[in-house]
Amino acid sequence: MSRGFSQRGADGITRHYNSNGVMTGYSQRDGDGITRHYNNSNGVMTGYSQRGGDGIIRHRDNRNNMTGFSQRNGHGGYDHYDNRGNKRKSSWW
Repeated sequence: MSRGFSQRGADGITRHYNSNGVMTGYSQRDGDGITRHYNNSNGVMTGYSQRGGDGIIRHRDNRNNMTGFSQRNGHGGYDHYDNRGNKRKSSWW
């Protein structure tokens, strides 16, 4: 099974693609340190992420409900968890 990917452009916008290479959305960090996530089809904000003082990145939907969090692992990447603390995946970017 092929997976999608994300790529950060020179403009600072991270574009997200599905396994067919079709852009599905994008993320942009603003001056306030919050990374906002948008849907590609209509440009509506779908959620945001913010790093806390404890180093944990909390992910929230556009209604402010926490949907998960990410935490640095010992391999130079991140471990990702759902909002119940169940590990979902790891990444090295």
